[in-house]
Amino acid sequence: MKSLPKTRAEAKAAGSPRYNTGKPCKHGHVADRFTSSGSCSECLAPRRREGMRRWAEANPEEKKRRAAEWYDKNRDEIIERVRENYYADLDKSRERARDYAARHREEAVQRVKQWREENPDKHAKLYAERNRTTLNIGSAKYRAAKRNAVPPWLNKEMLNQIHEVYRLRRQISEATGVPHEVDHIVPLQGGTVCGLHVPWNLRVITKEKNNRRPRLWKSP
Repeated sequence: MKSLPKTRAEAKAAGSPRYNTGKPCKHGHVADRFTSSGSCSECLAPRRREGMRRWAEANPEEKKRRAAEWYDKNRDEIIERVRENYYADLDKSRERARDYAARHREEAVQRVKQWREENPDKHAKLYAERNRTTLNIGSAKYRAAKRNAVPPWLNKEMLNQIHEVYRLRRQISEATGVPHEVDHIVPLQGGTVCGLHVPWNLRVITKEKNNRRPRLWKSP
């Protein structure tokens, strides 16, 4: 960091807004002084902070805009500084994070819920990445159950009806822009009864509705 001029005259000549004599002011502060007035920056700090506070209260939108602009200009430096501070005392940082989470749990839950609703594709991708093994196991299990649920007595007409249901699902999804899925009315892996992969046990419903269905089905 470049050192400041030691006198006000040198600061004026160099065009520096501050200088530092290395000597205490009348209030005992060894701090930078402003070239324009010769005043001690530490002496003026409380007055400046109060002025900034009043300005921020009167101009909240402008304060937000300036803060966002400053963050954009210094983003990498800020992130690096936060990372360094976090890992400097990892135990303390984690404790502070747990304490914050406990005090703001409802806000955090609401933020996560809102993000999921606004970014369904990103959430699905993130969930798939974090739970790839579990999803693969579940998919393999479902495919096996589906194979076992196809009865040997299905004829060609019934198989064509099944294909029509899946074709209908694709057409509805494309027409509405809302993802739809083919659902088994009686699940293939029910709690007390297991359904079959047959035309009359299939229906087209939205993906959201299908994901909200209970996994186990019990006969009435």
